[in-house]
Amino acid sequence: MQWYESSTELGEFLKRHDNILLDCDGVLWAGGEAISGSVETVDALRKAGKKVLFITNNSSKSRREYSEKLNGFGIATSKSDVITSGSAMADYLFGHGIKSVYVIGEKGLIEELEGVGIKCVYDKNNASPFMDEADFLSFNADPSVEAVCVGWDRFFTFRKLTISSIYLQRGCRFIGANPDISDRVGELLFPGTGPILASIESASGVSPYIIGKPNPALVKQILERNKMEACNTVMIGDRMDTDIAFANSAGITSVLVMTGVTTEDDLDESHDFSDTPSLVMPSLSSILPGLKIESKILKLKNEI
Repeated sequence: MQWYESSTELGEFLKRHDNILLDCDGVLWAGGEAISGSVETVDALRKAGKKVLFITNNSSKSRREYSEKLNGFGIATSKSDVITSGSAMADYLFGHGIKSVYVIGEKGLIEELEGVGIKCVYDKNNASPFMDEADFLSFNADPSVEAVCVGWDRFFTFRKLTISSIYLQRGCRFIGANPDISDRVGELLFPGTGPILASIESASGVSPYIIGKPNPALVKQILERNKMEACNTVMIGDRMDTDIAFANSAGITSVLVMTGVTTEDDLDESHDFSDTPSLVMPSLSSILPGLKIESKILKLKNEI
């Protein structure tokens, strides 16, 4: 693990990487505000000829909604530039012939699943959160459901926990969007999808298959679909357990930025290779001086 040391070294580093995979929350924005310099950096990367894709573990919004959010920040984005754990889950279900699922998640996840023809069975957000033993015994499970699919759900209830455990105990597959425990909001950590998955696993005795980061199958799929080579692709994120592990598992370069969940105390703890970044930078905008150096290096080579 090394901190970037000079603009010249960073310029050489960028010259070796044509494809940039960017995490969103904690890299481009925090809460509802763009992180200083992030919008300008994405624009500069594109002007330098880099291919930029946005990879998020958040399933609560669809690719359409994420592209709208990015455009709202001034980052020109189409739906095809975005991969969410929800869209990855839709691809996985479609590819494995799964046609009907019980969903714990928000509208963005349901939009992605229904977009590929998956039947989504779910509780409406205004459904009672309550379920007692009598309700449990009389619950009429949908016989078509083949899997329980779980994403971030700010409407998660005891009833949803219980229903998911019923389906899983009856043999349905358990598929999770991501293992993220939390995201930093202000000075505190806001619960993510991981605690929801943990509660369902505890209630049912079934462990989830994780679709999003750090699953190496996802990064390999992204590389193949976009005709990218691992050797000139870099993943930039704020989490060692997902973003960095995701990159390292597929043999692509990993860069950690310190504008999200990870703290300097976290860096001081011992880590194995799986979640150790190739490079650590204060923020995404730390790239900007390196891009200027890279441009000068390329200009000099063209003049020789």
